[in-house]
Amino acid sequence: MSSLHGKLEEYLAVRRAMGFKMERHEKLLGQYTGFLAANGEAVVTENAVAWATLPAEARTRWHALRLSMVRGFAAWLNAGDPAHQVPPGRLIPYGGRGVVPYLYADEEIAALVREAGRLSGRPRGRSRRGRGGSPRRPACP
Repeated sequence: MSSLHGKLEEYLAVRRAMGFKMERHEKLLGQYTGFLAANGEAVVTENAVAWATLPAEARTRWHALRLSMVRGFAAWLNAGDPAHQVPPGRLIPYGGRGVVPYLYADEEIAALVREAGRLSGRPRGRSRRGRGGSPRRPACP
């Protein structure tokens, strides 16, 4: 086991003692320490970004989440050994919302209300009738 794997175990133990579950962190940071074992033992920004942006076809939010986890671990490592760099925050932007809401203009709202007023028939929400069209029986006291 590399020294980084041991330090990762310490980091996870400390965070769990503070009340964090760290399940996803354990899995992903374990992968990261394996990546570092093959690419150099120190946490440097270049290695962190290279790992965080895997797989390349994943969404930017996933890359940003992975980098965020590395940042926490790197900050903990940096406290004991300044050779470990802490990647800058927001290096990979989380991006905007997935879907931009549509905002109706005043004229569109007025047209919707006008059309809703033309609807005929009973409301289709809850009715006072039970299933099968028979009236509901009152609850037994």
